[in-house]
Amino acid sequence: MEGRGFSPSIRRQRAALSTAQLHPQHVFIGARVADELAADIKQRCKNFSCGTDELKIPMNSDARMKLGKILLLVGRIALGAIFLIAAYGKLKPQYAMPWSAHSIKMSVSLFAMQVDSYQMLPPHAVNFVAHVLPFFEVFLGLWLISGIALRVSSIVATLAFCGFMVAIFSAYHRGLGINCGCGIGPVEQVGPGALIRDGLKFLPLSLAVVIGSFWLHRKSRPAPSPETAASIQA
Repeated sequence: MEGRGFSPSIRRQRAALSTAQLHPQHVFIGARVADELAADIKQRCKNFSCGTDELKIPMNSDARMKLGKILLLVGRIALGAIFLIAAYGKLKPQYAMPWSAHSIKMSVSLFAMQVDSYQMLPPHAVNFVAHVLPFFEVFLGLWLISGIALRVSSIVATLAFCGFMVAIFSAYHRGLGINCGCGIGPVEQVGPGALIRDGLKFLPLSLAVVIGSFWLHRKSRPAPSPETAASIQA
């Protein structure tokens, strides 16, 4: 009854296959084909895995770039705000006076007295620094927040913090019991507190913005084409 639904020719082929003996050469060829097929499948899987890794690398790089831009934006805004607050502390009207050219002039005169108390500059230089420094801080703060030429502005900010710290340390080393005149926070005498504030709070932030700006600039540059790289190597 087996094979009743097939034609006579199909039944004869099935009977021949059931009684045929496989030649050893046929078995060897079949095994070799199976091995080649398995190797091909393994290589295809390996190529697919490598391609997947290559696809993941740009995605991770883009995520790092985006995170770096966000952190750098926050850092430069915070750094610019520090200089704006410092300038405001030097220029704000004294004795509850309204904002006016006269009140600003009086505030600058009081700041000149603080600059002179450091005993580091001659009188004409004291007057120059007192009139220039607050407005320079306004300019530098807005420059940092704008993000224009951030590498340059962040370096200038770092040098400014270093200059402030040198002046504070010099006054403290010479035993001058004077106010730092920084314009940030409550009135504070020169000494370890002011140095720690500038050295542990402001200077690291400024250095981080410097490093971040250079890192972002390097990452934003387009990669050289193979032709350009070959010409450079040649």
